[in-house]
Amino acid sequence: MDIVKRILEHIIAIVAVGAISYFFKPINKFISEIFDAGGKLKKFKNMGLDSFLSDNEFPKDVFDKMIENGKAEDEILVVGRTLNWLITNKRNCLIKGLGKGLHFKLLLLNPEKIKNKTLNITILQLKDKGSETKLYNELEDSINKACDICEEALQGKFGGILEVKICDFVVPDSLLSFTHNKKEREIILDFSFSFDRDDKYQQLYKYAVQENHNNDHFCDKLYNFYNRLFETKSELYIKYSDKKIKYSKNYVEKDVDDLAETYSEAERMRENEPKNILPKIPNIFNFIQNKGNLPSPISIQLELTNKCGMASCIHCQRHTWSNHINKKEISSDRIKSLLGEFQNMRVQSVTFSGGEPTTHPQFVDILKHAHDLGLKIGILTNGLSINGDLAKAIVRNSNWVRISLDGSTEIIYKKIRGNNADFNSVISSINNLNNAKMENRSECKIGICYSIQNKNIGELSEGDGVDNLINQLNNSLRFSVEEEKLITFKFVHGKNGFLCRETDLQNLLSKIKVNTNTHTWHNKTNIKYLAKFMESYSNISDIAQGIPINKYYENKPTKCFTPYIFSLVDAFGDVYPCCFLYHDNEGYDDTRIGRYKHKRSEYIMGNILDNPFSDVWSNQKYNGIRNNLEIIAVDKYEECKECTRHYYYNTFLTKLFNKYKSYIKNSSNADEIGNLFNGVLGEYQLKDVWL
Repeated sequence: MDIVKRILEHIIAIVAVGAISYFFKPINKFISEIFDAGGKLKKFKNMGLDSFLSDNEFPKDVFDKMIENGKAEDEILVVGRTLNWLITNKRNCLIKGLGKGLHFKLLLLNPEKIKNKTLNITILQLKDKGSETKLYNELEDSINKACDICEEALQGKFGGILEVKICDFVVPDSLLSFTHNKKEREIILDFSFSFDRDDKYQQLYKYAVQENHNNDHFCDKLYNFYNRLFETKSELYIKYSDKKIKYSKNYVEKDVDDLAETYSEAERMRENEPKNILPKIPNIFNFIQNKGNLPSPISIQLELTNKCGMASCIHCQRHTWSNHINKKEISSDRIKSLLGEFQNMRVQSVTFSGGEPTTHPQFVDILKHAHDLGLKIGILTNGLSINGDLAKAIVRNSNWVRISLDGSTEIIYKKIRGNNADFNSVISSINNLNNAKMENRSECKIGICYSIQNKNIGELSEGDGVDNLINQLNNSLRFSVEEEKLITFKFVHGKNGFLCRETDLQNLLSKIKVNTNTHTWHNKTNIKYLAKFMESYSNISDIAQGIPINKYYENKPTKCFTPYIFSLVDAFGDVYPCCFLYHDNEGYDDTRIGRYKHKRSEYIMGNILDNPFSDVWSNQKYNGIRNNLEIIAVDKYEECKECTRHYYYNTFLTKLFNKYKSYIKNSSNADEIGNLFNGVLGEYQLKDVWL
């Protein structure tokens, strides 16, 4: 009677989810034929069925025999909740069947409905802790494996058909139907009274399919019920047929969602999570495949001046450039007209840098002009001299400002920035910015960048530098919940005496692992990501050599997308693909290390004093560097070994582009899947990002 009770509960629950009533007529009749008026189980032979088999008695090789006896165009319909056992354990049978030309129709629950809790899974009686998660994981696993089978069939050029559909409708019992020569049918009905239980009862029935009759046979009705569910009440997920694959929107959405979730790291200041630019990507992919025009860059870095104010930062040689440069910096008027060009090109964001941008005599005027144009502005500054008025202008006209602060104490800070650098002045600037922000009710973000090198790594790996810095800035910035992770730690790169030793890096990694889940470390800094970077994207040896992305690019063929989404304009009007090919922190002339002036000139794409930026952006030399970086070759482009800024985006977009190319190659309709892919990316929210 316990079994009877659970069956009845199951049927009642299905009715409650709003299934179309006529769907249940054959099922209701089936139930009435199973039970007598007293609720006792009738003998199955009264229904004309062969026998009632327990789970132990059921022939385990029945599916194998169906495949063995199957011929081209025979149909196998399988309906269940996850079909995980079948897809996992009978993979070879499915592949063999496709090779013989069989037509498989697989229907299972929609995993997203389980994940989003929009399916009434209470009817599944998921009473055990973790059952809901297990159900979702099994569905994900089943779908992934079914897609792999389609890919394998494609490689083998098999002649069969595999349709995988997902459904919001919870069937009362699993069904396996084998139709042979359109004349004979075997049906297996699997009573699984609740998820993740062992009490399963299965019925095997064979009968001849009759043409031109009223389909009043119980098994006809049973088959028609499940087949109609497959054909009209479900959504296609993926289909292999005619040696091609038909991808559904569900498939593409999951592919893109999974990739976006995998690469979801972002710098809090720049809001540069890769998915935030997805609506811009279709035009880039089309251009790469000669199907459209080159789109405008998403983000541009503009150096307002080469002058810095710092005299001897140990990791930067910018202060020596004035001894070798005879060129004049671009005028304020040209900067303003250039910003107008950016607006006309619909550039999303601009980062003001230098040198030290705030030392430009017309900085506030330029900043206000950019804001009036509607451009989204970020500012990189050393923070040495931001008084109250300047702070007010910054918080009113920019989206964020990031201050370089490479030590938690004045002693450490001076070791990095030199004796003329005033730690207290930086703290005062931060206070001024924060006060101005509150007074003006500004949403401008205020953050810190800490460059890790051999002079300060000790206070992080052995001392209390992270906590000291957080405490110092808690008093200055008064972090709110909305302003988490505003302290960004990063490693210096290049070739000089400022690099960290491997032992210090290992000590730092060990300490991060111990402290990474503490509230302050995790919420106020990016230090958890730093540990991931050290182990997953880079390695201690490469970081110690100043080439943190060397092995990463060597081992992972990666296309450089930076020349499609970003550009840098220096204070003299020269345009570069990125800051690494610009050698922005290296010496200017050939006197130090002996090659940077030559290398820098090699990567000048043009000058905005000679041509509009749009002409430079689309010129032959720029397109040449785009083509040359089809796959990043670190033996040719040594600067790419240092690419800590763009490697993450390049990896994400390379994987996305490879998926896109695979869709086009494998699809039965290239235009259809291309439009579908573009539509999926277009549904993501486009946000303001700084690259």
